[in-house]
Amino acid sequence: MQDWPRPARCNLVAKLLVAGFALLSLAWVFSNPPGAGPDEAANYIKAVAVGQGELLGVRGPLPAAQGAPFRPSAMRLAWSASTTRWVRVPTRLSPAGFAHDGALSGRQPSYVGTYQPFMYLLPGLATRLAGDPVVALLLARLVTALICLALLATAAWLLATPTRGGLALVGLLLAVTPLVVFLTSVVSASGFEICAGICVFAAVLRIARSEPPPRPVFVALTVAGIILALSRPLGVIWLGLELALLLLLVGPDRLVRLIRTGGPASWLAAGSLLAAAGLGVGWELTIEPHHHTTMAELLYYLPRAIDLLPLDLKQAVGIFGWLDTWMPGGAYVLWVTALGLMLVGAIMLGTRRQRLILGLLTLATLGVALGIGAAIIMPIGDAPLQARYFLAFAITVPLYAGEVIALNAGRLRWLKPAHLVGGFAALAAIIQAIALIANATSFMGDLPDYARVFTPAGRWTPPLGWIPWAAIGLAGCLLLLAAGATAFRSSRAAVPGRARPIAA
Repeated sequence: MQDWPRPARCNLVAKLLVAGFALLSLAWVFSNPPGAGPDEAANYIKAVAVGQGELLGVRGPLPAAQGAPFRPSAMRLAWSASTTRWVRVPTRLSPAGFAHDGALSGRQPSYVGTYQPFMYLLPGLATRLAGDPVVALLLARLVTALICLALLATAAWLLATPTRGGLALVGLLLAVTPLVVFLTSVVSASGFEICAGICVFAAVLRIARSEPPPRPVFVALTVAGIILALSRPLGVIWLGLELALLLLLVGPDRLVRLIRTGGPASWLAAGSLLAAAGLGVGWELTIEPHHHTTMAELLYYLPRAIDLLPLDLKQAVGIFGWLDTWMPGGAYVLWVTALGLMLVGAIMLGTRRQRLILGLLTLATLGVALGIGAAIIMPIGDAPLQARYFLAFAITVPLYAGEVIALNAGRLRWLKPAHLVGGFAALAAIIQAIALIANATSFMGDLPDYARVFTPAGRWTPPLGWIPWAAIGLAGCLLLLAAGATAFRSSRAAVPGRARPIAA
């Protein structure tokens, strides 16, 4: 009889992994200077306004000080002016660096004013408890981190299974890059979008397995899908693509059976997802400005988008601040090498169908990156694509590759599954630590202009100082190592290859 790993130990792997991400996110929340997230000051103003009950605000000019980061690009400046709205912000919560000429009395401008307001609500409500803008921002960051971590914890629960030990979580280790952890810790809708994308696809993978999925799996899919659809403009597209992948992996017949056996709950879930998608699309069509890209523009920007793909990959691993805070070059090489090894392993171990699906996901991710860059981002601002714009879909590649390896690991001959888990966990822990330290050291001196909005003095010292947050972040990395060690022990007894392959 096969000696399967104990469920308690497999659950422990998932718990240690999530606890490690939680401590890392907490360290980022307090060590990263206020305003040092992408467009964080503008997102903060939006969140405060939504928390006060104002979803949109009124039209007004984009102040020169806020438009400065977009110059000398007149295109980007004009586009940001079209998305600017002036919203009411209590005086006590107005950042010192947001002083303006009183164009609209009692209001503050935000160039993300037309963005969907839904995911700004809970962080915005938290700011009502604060007496000054720095505390308000930190509270909004904490709420953002809690929601994102709940999504990641749900994803870990969906992927973890006693019959595969910690192998089922290998894909999650590489999907949650340092950039993802960073985005969970700043005021922005990007963290919600990416973590919800991870959770939705984890639910898709869980449903696609041969074991019948329990009802909570569909609840998780529904909640994460609603968050994904209401997070950012492309969230509805990512939701549609990942649900299409569910149909591809499961097949029409089995999917129909699952819906029928689910009873009224399945129809309620489907209705909720459709309603959220409709709400997101409705906001985009009626509120957001749009640029109708011509074929000439697409062909003009496509070569540049192709040239920037290596930079997009580095961003997906982790470039912080306003894309100006880098890790040492070796960190990117290690993470990309690990991802490459995972893809090669999945191709070698997977069935023909699994290899085909993995290839399609990889090509689709490249196509999405090129399409968004050449058709949307560059034409409206002549600026390069940011990886966070498509990462909610790109995470399907490492997650699916990890699933394929977990399902077929019994075919490994020269490498033990336990070694694979321990190696990826160790690498993830080391690079997450490098990312945290690299970001902290870059902001220990004089702050860049975008981070002086909340700290005009130009210097940032976290609450309690730097050492406690560094210790908390490093403790998070140690928990990742502990998760790898626990999975190492539990995976030695498992033979995942005996499980029925996904999408067989």
